[in-house]
Amino acid sequence: GKIRNNIFLKDVTGKDMGWVESVCKSYKPDIVVLDMGDKFATTQGFARTDEALKANVVYARQIAKMYECAMFYMSQLSADAEGKIQLNQAMMEGSRTGKAAEADLMILIAKNPPLEGEEEESTQRHLNVVKNKLSGWHGLITCELDYRTARYTA
Repeated sequence: GKIRNNIFLKDVTGKDMGWVESVCKSYKPDIVVLDMGDKFATTQGFARTDEALKANVVYARQIAKMYECAMFYMSQLSADAEGKIQLNQAMMEGSRTGKAAEADLMILIAKNPPLEGEEEESTQRHLNVVKNKLSGWHGLITCELDYRTARYTA
């Protein structure tokens, strides 16, 4: 229908943020989802990976401002987050404080640690709002993940 005609999925293997910018310039999207944002990073010219990741996030933010679109930059959490429900900004993979410094809103998603003897994983998820320049609210929201529709429900 009407919505499906306005959703574009692109194979981004081997693409960089310059490519993302050219897509935004051509299509003028309202929303861009970079899944996974770190894969667009160019490490050439950087002494450390965290510097390259920070520069990549800065570039994503500049694209969002320039082309007036919401930019969702998906990223992994580090091993520090494994098995934890309460998460914090320091648990972002490979960026030190670089990614957190550039975000307006950060939501870190946790799941329950596996229970001994349980075969199926819990569908309960915990949304940790750890940075929020939009409304200022921080906290934890517990919900269910409906894996059939990829929706979080209260």
